Amino acid sequence: MLTPITQETVHSCIYTYLFTSNDSALHYVNSLCLSNDEFSFVSCVDLERFNSGVDANNHVGLGSLLVEKSIKLFFSSGVSGNNKSTVMDIINDLSSLNIKPKSTLVIFSPDRLLVSYNSESWDAFLNAIKCYASKRQLVIKLLIYGSLATSVIKPMLLTNNTKLSGMASLQKADGETYHYHVDFWSNAHGVKSDANFILGLNASGQFYVKQEYDDLMQVMTRDSADSDCIYISRTVLDENIQLPANVIVADSNHALIEQLDRPSASTVIFSCASQEEIKNLALACYQLRKSAGSRLKILIREVNQCLRYLDEQFLLRAGVNLILPFTVSYPRCISQMEALQGQVFTRVIPNTLEGLLKYNQIYEYKGYITNTIFVDYCSSLMQSFEQTRIRFAVIKLTILPGMQAEECLRLCHIRRDGDLVTVCRTAIYVLFSAVRISDVDVALNNIFEYPVRDLFRTVDVLNNLHDIEQELSTIVGQAMSVSTEVEKLSRVTAIFEPNIANVNQVSPSLAKRKQYRYFTA
Repeated sequence: MLTPITQETVHSCIYTYLFTSNDSALHYVNSLCLSNDEFSFVSCVDLERFNSGVDANNHVGLGSLLVEKSIKLFFSSGVSGNNKSTVMDIINDLSSLNIKPKSTLVIFSPDRLLVSYNSESWDAFLNAIKCYASKRQLVIKLLIYGSLATSVIKPMLLTNNTKLSGMASLQKADGETYHYHVDFWSNAHGVKSDANFILGLNASGQFYVKQEYDDLMQVMTRDSADSDCIYISRTVLDENIQLPANVIVADSNHALIEQLDRPSASTVIFSCASQEEIKNLALACYQLRKSAGSRLKILIREVNQCLRYLDEQFLLRAGVNLILPFTVSYPRCISQMEALQGQVFTRVIPNTLEGLLKYNQIYEYKGYITNTIFVDYCSSLMQSFEQTRIRFAVIKLTILPGMQAEECLRLCHIRRDGDLVTVCRTAIYVLFSAVRISDVDVALNNIFEYPVRDLFRTVDVLNNLHDIEQELSTIVGQAMSVSTEVEKLSRVTAIFEPNIANVNQVSPSLAKRKQYRYFTA
């Protein structure tokens, strides 16, 4: 059970819950239904969309449970054409809903309906809810879900915290384990802030507390006698480097691991020179973090350019504090290491090695796939995003007049597993399963023979889960097939492969061939 000071609520007050996915929000609603609390439920999405979310996340029976347990149940009609006014229309209609006084009202909203609100809009929105809560003496629980709930909406709510009596966020950590963070909470027991809990889900679908923790209080009591000690692999060092007396050097990463003697607050620096080292390095860092705790500083220096975005995320999940890129000089690496001193590792890591290995993604597809498989694959990435937090993007490339989709696909040659392409009548869609948004343009130009801004009419990058979900129906509705020859051309079996395709046979249309500084085409 959560402590009363972080769980109980007070009438005439607003409590906000933020969820990084629809799945987590529905788990909370299910848990709420199984409690003995009376509540009314207002959904800011229509019944069809709510049910599709229930079905997509396998919450069997939640709809009937809501009907059985809630005092009143309302869904948006979905008739408003303005996203911003949809929520406000529902709030304005609350007075006509005749919610039972001195009860609980749950408002269920996706982040997309609130993400465009500025400070003034939030002020008006929260004032309207607060006024209604006071008038009816209600406990109002505002449930907001989506990938932007914690990154965009949470800061706006914090600036309007005087209108809220509590705010908490729930994020999936690993399997059936969730990280529950209470930013602040006030009730009859007092005020509590910055509380953290590890929650689990029991067989009936209710949350329970696995562990309450306070990292800072734990580490303050730990022995810090070795805090100035630095363990480093010789493969990290540049030539002719003079080292201070507190630095202990091992010949390799493996020798360094063998040499460590129960470090507590030391700094450990490994090297990474190839893709083959990443998995074992991640496992070693994870075991170090689990045994040593949060004061240990673990750094990895990339001595050869080998780490992808996906690899970096895997290592960070394993408990690494900082990854030093190949382009960073050794003196700058030392500066970064010094900046870490005294800091505490606060990220949640998986409970088991098996849980960690789930983040070592192995992608099933590469290159061209049919529209149906493309949509299913996008849906699976969206469902797993809350846990993995691996950024991905769908890019819609609208074809120029006079060009055919198959002609454009001939110019696309995908090298990485997890990078996919499919074809519609008026556009080509590319999926990068793991990519930083800032790297999308570079990645696109790496898979096409011509600059994409010249080859296509428009280039639309979709990285918001709602925008991607909306586009999936178009991808299915405008599906078309391609020849086996072109399908094979979209896949490259090696990073550098000569004679990928005779692009001179393809009409360049308005595009110009990419110019290379050192190599001829």
